[in-house]
Amino acid sequence: MNSVRARASSLLLVSVITALASARATATPGEGEVFLGRQKMYLSFEITQIESRKQGDGTPANALTDVSYTRNRLVKGVIPFDKPLPGTFPMSSMPLSTAEMVDESRFVGWMVVTPDNAVDIMEQTMQQAASGKVDMSTNPMFLPVEFSIDDVERSHYRDYPAHGFATDTHVVTGRGIAYIGKTGWLACDLKKMTCDLNSVMLHYQQGTDLVTTNSTSDVPGFVPKQETQAPGPLLPTVPLKLLTGFAITLSEPINVTIKDPAQPTVTMRVTLSPNPPPKAAPAR
Repeated sequence: MNSVRARASSLLLVSVITALASARATATPGEGEVFLGRQKMYLSFEITQIESRKQGDGTPANALTDVSYTRNRLVKGVIPFDKPLPGTFPMSSMPLSTAEMVDESRFVGWMVVTPDNAVDIMEQTMQQAASGKVDMSTNPMFLPVEFSIDDVERSHYRDYPAHGFATDTHVVTGRGIAYIGKTGWLACDLKKMTCDLNSVMLHYQQGTDLVTTNSTSDVPGFVPKQETQAPGPLLPTVPLKLLTGFAITLSEPINVTIKDPAQPTVTMRVTLSPNPPPKAAPAR
């Protein structure tokens, strides 16, 4: 199974995971039993990107170009870790003695289950991709995620500082379903009360739902146009190194908020629970 997972992961563009500095607590004997014996664990995530810039913010008065924008982007999904891995220790707990490594009362873990014929499925997927006929909705190697994008981008430009700006406006909208690879595993240390999330891939694959850009301009003679594109390049993501060594609590569900210092406008919220999240009510 390890070799199958490794090959499947390479075809899906693996994200590498390193460390998040978090406050840590130590469980007293018996407290960790809230995790022990759990056959499944569900990771729900929501990543948002909310930012804006006004024309003239930090732009020199004599500049010939400027930009302004508002961006409101969201992606959310659920990853089922449906096979228990008792005794699996997180790498963030290293170094560990041999005796500590085999302490199954201290370490718990779960993994995503992929089909036994995962390699064959991935080869078929690559062949389908080459022909442009991939149906992600029925592919057991992928998980659906919901997305929404509501952006307004404005480009301001002029020939001379004494002139007024002309403005091109691009309104980018879209919502629907994209896909991520169905892979990954979770390992927790019930002494340090931390967990590592490993090999989860937040690289978005296109389904049938696209993003639409409507472009207009106040330049005389400009012809408005509409274009579509895959949502993946526009959707927010975070480096999963930020989900290594993250602190957990004894309450259920476990809620974690991640801020990426390199992307201050992007926030990831994670919920861990042994129970699947409730299904959203159908749209009216």
